[in-house]
Amino acid sequence: MRWSVWRALGVVVSTSACATVTVLDERQAPGGDGDDTTGGAAPVPSASSGDLPGATVTTGSGAGDPGATTSSGAGGAPSGELTVLATGLTQPQAVAVVGELVYVTELGFASGDGSLARVPKHGGALDRVVPFEDGPFGLAVGTDHVYWSVYGQPGDGALKRLRLADDSVTVLAAGLFQPLGIAWDQGTVYAAEHDGGRVLAVDQAGSLDVVASFQGFPYAVAPASGGVVYATQRTLAEPAVVRRAEGGQIVDLYTGLVPVRSLASDGPAIYLGTDAGEILRGTIDGEPLTTLAVVNDRVFGLAVAEGFVYFTAFAQGVVGRVPSSGGDPQTLATDQGLVRGVTVDDEAIYWVREDVEQTEASGSLVRLTK
Repeated sequence: MRWSVWRALGVVVSTSACATVTVLDERQAPGGDGDDTTGGAAPVPSASSGDLPGATVTTGSGAGDPGATTSSGAGGAPSGELTVLATGLTQPQAVAVVGELVYVTELGFASGDGSLARVPKHGGALDRVVPFEDGPFGLAVGTDHVYWSVYGQPGDGALKRLRLADDSVTVLAAGLFQPLGIAWDQGTVYAAEHDGGRVLAVDQAGSLDVVASFQGFPYAVAPASGGVVYATQRTLAEPAVVRRAEGGQIVDLYTGLVPVRSLASDGPAIYLGTDAGEILRGTIDGEPLTTLAVVNDRVFGLAVAEGFVYFTAFAQGVVGRVPSSGGDPQTLATDQGLVRGVTVDDEAIYWVREDVEQTEASGSLVRLTK
């Protein structure tokens, strides 16, 4: 059975008169060696071939040229080297940095061919540390563990964790109905059980608590000062709502939304990425939403760091950022094929992508130094 997570979830598009990131209509598959499908080679420098506002691209003599870089002088955006850390991934979804390693969930094309994979962030061999997984999707990092959701078949999904000290794997919850987004906060991992209509919490001892049930189709979650915020739809044809659950209470924060694809939080602030390409800022108390940017495409990935919201525009193949307090968006990379999860550390921005045809092993992990 081929996974069809994206095709199963409806796409609703709307327009806005707010600030817009201009993106290219003509796209190319990601660059790189092309023939390497193992991910075991040294880092391959890659170049972005677009020319967008705020992004000046410099390339070498061809794809994979050691001198190929992408830079941006506008607004102080990162101007470092764009490097492919790993290739040969099949439908990579989420990405997280843990020390010197970058972890990726690899959904795969069929039951049992996904993995939790990792690669040194400065280059090295790709290690599918947990292979033969049944549709890994969400990814979160705790103090001593990496957590991920296993989409699975209905009633066969799971939440798992990898102990960083010895790579031992623990199944925290099994028999789930296709969990997707997860988040970790203060010893608790939260998960959106998409087809089960529940929001779950698992503590460090592995105790499972149902935070909210009968929630329609929850997709994304984010920590909220001792509780959790999550995005859901009563049916896939209806508007989305963002709710906060804490202390047994569930509160609607924002209603009537275009489907929310991604959530992130930073203290009392929460950030929403929608299928209409909106990047919105709200609060865990439901203060009025502010539109930070509109990118005219599904915002799959969000990450908040150093006063910026980093985002990925899925089918447009764009990675960018916008000041979390408001301001002009900055384009960091273009022509990235289909681009999904994004994360940031003190050295670089990392994201996962695959070619527009979504062929097997066409995905890669990319690093852009600051």
